[in-house]
Amino acid sequence: MGQQSQGGTSSQPHHNAGPLGGDASAADIRRARHTLVQFRNRIEDILNSLEKPSGPQHRVSVMELSRSAFSGAGAFAEADGLHLQFNKVHTHLKTLCTTLNEQIEAMGIALHGANIGFDNLEDDLKRRFWEIQDQAEARYLEQSKEQQHQQGKVKRATADDKQATL
Repeated sequence: MGQQSQGGTSSQPHHNAGPLGGDASAADIRRARHTLVQFRNRIEDILNSLEKPSGPQHRVSVMELSRSAFSGAGAFAEADGLHLQFNKVHTHLKTLCTTLNEQIEAMGIALHGANIGFDNLEDDLKRRFWEIQDQAEARYLEQSKEQQHQQGKVKRATADDKQATL
């Protein structure tokens, strides 16, 4: 019997291969899940420290910082860059935390499947597992495109700089 995935069946034999690939035992899945939980907790601590109010300011998660918050209304390129980077980092941390929570949920489903047999999982759990995997893959592809775009910008800027010095 082939291993079932969202896209159909593969021609590989089932063995004890779980959704994590390889011959993952329940103990392996528990260890991996525990490690992810610890990592997620560290990321949540970082987010919480960013969101703690300092004085009369609001929480970072709900605060929208305008560009002028970094240097007033005047033209100041470094303030623009700082504002952009602040927003990027905060967005990436929140996305990372969401992804970690989903992966921990998926590992819990995988652990349950390892205990009872993956073929015995309820259909809604199987569906949720693959939904989480699809979301993680979509985020990965989006991030890869963004990185390629940024690398292209750097290469063009470097080429422009070289051309300007000639």
